[in-house]
Amino acid sequence: MSGLYKLKEENIEITNFWDTDNSKVVTESDVENTKRFDYRDWETYQDMRKSDSNPKVLNVLKGDQRDYFNEDSIKILSPTKDIIEEGNDKSKWNLISYVLLIEYAGHKIILGGDADKEVWDDLAESDEEYLKNISILKASHHGRDSGYSQKATSIMTPEWTICSVGKKPTQDSSNKYRHYTEKKVLSTRYRGNIVAEISSSGELNMYCEDNYNEDDELYPLQ
Repeated sequence: MSGLYKLKEENIEITNFWDTDNSKVVTESDVENTKRFDYRDWETYQDMRKSDSNPKVLNVLKGDQRDYFNEDSIKILSPTKDIIEEGNDKSKWNLISYVLLIEYAGHKIILGGDADKEVWDDLAESDEEYLKNISILKASHHGRDSGYSQKATSIMTPEWTICSVGKKPTQDSSNKYRHYTEKKVLSTRYRGNIVAEISSSGELNMYCEDNYNEDDELYPLQ
């Protein structure tokens, strides 16, 4: 959540804020010891969690629907109330991460968040139909092994898998995703910014900032 305080300081309006009912506690000394984070971001997050306007906090779970998302556009695959309770009990915060399925113009996109392997294994058992025929998978937890599930990925068989990561993570699972990805596994570590564009007629094009060549099936970002 680095930068959250800056959004508030610069009066950048946030219309909707989705939050999971996690019980994680972070102290100022925890943040200082990392030398990477600003404790004001955590304080801003805690303030936002109690907000009922500008933005209004939404605690939406699997199966919930609202005015601006429904079965035909955005579907929450995880978490459930039981998963949140388990994550809080075990202090396993990645269990509580959102997993979203977006459907548009005949394509299915899954945003994996930081969900752990056990979440994906459960989805492979309970929601196999939703996982089938995925056009784009944003790999869980930056492509780490902790978020990789062979069960779920073998069902999804995505056309494209995207790993959003700055440097190669320990226990990188890119090669495991390649085994089930029809076209390419794309990493921001090599490609820079990556954009997926889907037209209303269903044409899907992938654009990237780096490593473009004639045979790459990708378009350069302008």
